[in-house]
Amino acid sequence: MRAAIYQLGSCSGCITEFLGLGETLLEMVWRRGMEILSPIVSQLDPEIGVCDVALVEGSVVSDEDVERLREIRKKSKMLVALGSCAVIGGIPGLRRLIKGDTQVDAAKPMRSSSLKGDPISMYVHVDYYVRGCPIDRYELLDLIGKILDGRWFRQSERRFPLVREKPLDIEGYILRLDGGKCIVCGRCVAVCRKVTSALDYAYRSIDTVISTPFGVKLDESSCVVCGQCTVYCPVGAVIEADSIREVKTLLGRGLNPDVYVEPESIVGLCEALNVDGGSYGKILEALRRNGFGGIILWRPKLRVASSRSNVKLIPYSEAEARYIRIRHPSLLEYTAEPPTLDRRDSIWITPCLARKIGKDITLTTREAARLLATIDIDSLPESDFDRIELDEPGEGLARAVGEECIEKVAEEFEGGMLGEAAALYICSDGCLYGGGQPYMDHYTKVKREKISAKFHGKVKC
Repeated sequence: MRAAIYQLGSCSGCITEFLGLGETLLEMVWRRGMEILSPIVSQLDPEIGVCDVALVEGSVVSDEDVERLREIRKKSKMLVALGSCAVIGGIPGLRRLIKGDTQVDAAKPMRSSSLKGDPISMYVHVDYYVRGCPIDRYELLDLIGKILDGRWFRQSERRFPLVREKPLDIEGYILRLDGGKCIVCGRCVAVCRKVTSALDYAYRSIDTVISTPFGVKLDESSCVVCGQCTVYCPVGAVIEADSIREVKTLLGRGLNPDVYVEPESIVGLCEALNVDGGSYGKILEALRRNGFGGIILWRPKLRVASSRSNVKLIPYSEAEARYIRIRHPSLLEYTAEPPTLDRRDSIWITPCLARKIGKDITLTTREAARLLATIDIDSLPESDFDRIELDEPGEGLARAVGEECIEKVAEEFEGGMLGEAAALYICSDGCLYGGGQPYMDHYTKVKREKISAKFHGKVKC
């Protein structure tokens, strides 16, 4: 068997681990008829030729690496990704988090390229993965032994031998759960229990999955599409309906639609695109260069006025309206309609995922960040809003924030205690942490609060 070792953007740590097998490796070479070819070790010409197994260390950091990797794939019967750099991007992949021209100090220099340290599986088919930084040399030895014996086997993403053969997918119109991505960390379950408990654990032991009751579609469960599960899922297993293509189509027609942006979305965009809260004008300029027309900073106006004099519950979005519909249907006669845009030809950028249920064309903050991600934000001049409409929605209304508070108000109303009208907000931490905002971790809250303070101070919100 001919085995060739190649290196892309990496530090040679995994190859060093492999060669560290020493006499064990030599024994495999002599007794099993294995031939190891590597320009790194033997100073051979880089063009090794056809081989049985290609062991590739390092991430893809240049266009030249892409061409070389594809050539390696053509000339090898089997390709193995060695180590974290090759499997998930590793240290070179941290380049994605660096602003400007700052370079990551990796062993292989980053050449001028749009690539950011990608895993090799983005460009070629990978047969087997050996994870770790560096790899476990004996895990690679075991893999090579199986290959030499001609033992093909299914390699799972998990580090234990028993895996779920059939992941559980939960479908939905706005949200869906990709069981193949889910790592059953339970963060979505924990946050959902604070709202509607639409998600929970099902089955036991190795078969444990995240599911709705009886595996029904999310639309048929108690889910109110608040989107908190998408904010806290660390692997993107809860997926939202994507409106980017629809918006791009409108922009591509040269229609230059106006865009209504909520203040919390500007804060979220500054966070996602590494823009200081005081320099939010760069975000606005990026929106203009994408083809948007007027940019209006606004807060949705609650529909307090109604032909029905008994309206007492004013939902801030479709999430609160759906909550009342599911949990307290007897109160629908007291419930107003959620806010909408006055103009149907405009785009709404919002921190609220539930607004996708309505008829307006909406982009969550996360989607807007993806739309603008290809623009060099730092090089843009600052622009300003065409109009600011920040009247406090439902002025004079009581506010019920979070599921517990909404539930208390609803129970009082069901008990006949029809007090003053109340505006309902399902997200317990407010719209700044809505279901359409960027991913949340332990450090996000402090950073987001600082950005928010700078932005609100500058626009006098």
